[in-house]
Amino acid sequence: MRHAKVTPDFATGDRSPVHDLATLPTWPMRACTGLLQERDRNTYGTALVANIAAIVGAFPPNERAAIMAWASTLYLHQLDLAFDPWQFSILNKSRKIGATYSYAGAAVLWAMMGDPTVVVSLGEDEACEVIDDARKHAAFMVSEGSTLAETEGNKKELVFPNTGGRIVARPHTGAGRSFSGNVILDEFAYHQDP
Repeated sequence: MRHAKVTPDFATGDRSPVHDLATLPTWPMRACTGLLQERDRNTYGTALVANIAAIVGAFPPNERAAIMAWASTLYLHQLDLAFDPWQFSILNKSRKIGATYSYAGAAVLWAMMGDPTVVVSLGEDEACEVIDDARKHAAFMVSEGSTLAETEGNKKELVFPNTGGRIVARPHTGAGRSFSGNVILDEFAYHQDP
């Protein structure tokens, strides 16, 4: 079963929430709001909650519960990365904040919606590490009852047979040729001759 990918309206060009909060289903809104403490809601406002609710709301109920259980394991800044609704994102960050781990989770969400994702990493080892992270995210969701997060594959590729989505990780040398879909450029500042 394929699900429509939830994307924001880019016509306005501003960073307003994905949807009007009044139009969102109440179950994901309550669950998403529960993820954030009061101080976090003041920092991030309603945009993050709306983004999470819009994406989670696109899935069937059993999948929603598994995704929300998985989301509850992430730090707030990781939630912001994993549920980023924008077509293009550039992250200027500090070291060791879990960005690769978060984007591997986002790739799993995209694959659960049937989308292919190519992750371009610095080298072979780093590419395999992204697939390992994605496998961990998917395995956690499966343990929470998800059927869309079931995977097959090897150290360089994960296939989601119930949706047709897949995650492919490649080193930056010659990577991404002949692939289409979502692209994550991991540690791009360190790629030689990008």
